[in-house]
Amino acid sequence: PVLMVTGTRYAGLEGDWRHRLGAFDGLPPGDKWLAVLDGGTHMDIGGRGRPRLQRNVIEIVLAFLGHMGKPRAKDMPALAGVRYRTK
Repeated sequence: PVLMVTGTRYAGLEGDWRHRLGAFDGLPPGDKWLAVLDGGTHMDIGGRGRPRLQRNVIEIVLAFLGHMGKPRAKDMPALAGVRYRTK
C-alpha cells in the first residue's frame, strides 16, 4: 500500500503540486492513494503549518494505516477540502 499526500500550495523545483500527479499516475495499480489538501503547503503537511490542515493529515494517515492492505474509499475520512484519488 502507498499513500501520497500533497497540497495545492505545495510547490517544488519541478513546478506546482500537479507534477506529483504524474508520479502517482506512474505507480502500478493496487492499494495506491493520493490525498490532495486544498491550500496545503509543505509546512502544513510536514507538521509545522496550520493546525486544521495538520489534523487533516494526521486523520488521513491514521485511517490509511488502520486499514493497511485493504483501504477502501469508505475507510478514508471525508474532510472538507480534501480530495482523494485511488488506483
